Amino acid sequence: MTSAAAPDAGSDAPSTARLTLGQVLRRPVPLIALIVIVTITAAVVLAPVIAPYDPLAQDLDAILVGPSAAHLLGTDQLGRDIYSRLLFGGQPALLGVLVAGIVFAVFGLVLGLLAGYLGGWTDRVIGGVLDVLMSLPAIVVILAVLAIFSQSIVAAMFVLGLLSSANLARVTRSTCLALREELFVSAATVSGIGPVRIMFRHVLPALIGLTIVQVALFAGIALAVQTGLGFLGLATPPPAPSWGGMVGEAAQVMSQSGFFLFITGAVIAVMTLAFGLLGDGIRDLNADLRGRSSGATKRPVRATDDLRAQASEDVLLELRDYSVAFSSPSGAKTIVDEISFDVHRSSGSPGAARR
Repeated sequence: MTSAAAPDAGSDAPSTARLTLGQVLRRPVPLIALIVIVTITAAVVLAPVIAPYDPLAQDLDAILVGPSAAHLLGTDQLGRDIYSRLLFGGQPALLGVLVAGIVFAVFGLVLGLLAGYLGGWTDRVIGGVLDVLMSLPAIVVILAVLAIFSQSIVAAMFVLGLLSSANLARVTRSTCLALREELFVSAATVSGIGPVRIMFRHVLPALIGLTIVQVALFAGIALAVQTGLGFLGLATPPPAPSWGGMVGEAAQVMSQSGFFLFITGAVIAVMTLAFGLLGDGIRDLNADLRGRSSGATKRPVRATDDLRAQASEDVLLELRDYSVAFSSPSGAKTIVDEISFDVHRSSGSPGAARR
């Protein structure tokens, strides 16, 4: 045998397991989107500190005035400062996105992981649950929840995340079906590691990149739903500020102050666009990583004419310096390290095996 090959230790792990924040920040599109999201979120969180006015304070002598030194973004029809109301209005909006995103990620990831890896009756039961979740009319259920829980934005967005998690669970399940056949999973199984530990230590990290993409794209949808509820006066009842509610207020006085509608709608549009671009950027990065590692990297073993000359006529097979390694989220796991052996024609003379 003149040559052999062993897979490189880092070649078999799914590329999504190697997705890092540094790789995301090196891409201009997701970097800009992330900066926008972080900047607006930080301003909303710090609203009690940086807002110049109380969001409910009225000044009837300054109704629908344009941007000025006193009011950076002008005032609404009751003389309330638009800039302050935007800052405070973002709190229920982003809280709803956060709740929906967490529920979406947790339920979608766990259900998809269990269904895809365990299979059998577990897959069938979870598949039936996902079918039910996908068949329910989300808006009707959310409106019912708002009526039951006294217009609680947390309850409404929890339900939105739960119903939408069926889509993530199906995507995760299909990915798990492929990951279950990977060599590093087979090696962990042969090593005696239990299925629960394999799922959450070896398979789960490989799904993180996919989940981040789906959560980022879903965040834009959740923001649109939350602001839509605010536009209808639900979830955040007036006079408490909310981005959706401010759009509704601006629409009523659009002929008198078009800038009011523009600035309130622009904030929602920019955040929605930023979530979408962040998800698209991470998805493209995942595709690039997967393309680079789609083929196993081979390391040729040393086979020289001198070794072949040493083989006697009764040797059927000879192998020199053969290595086998599997990838895992915690690093390379070498199973066979540069082993050499001969297989002789006679069963009574197995040949020397050296390590």
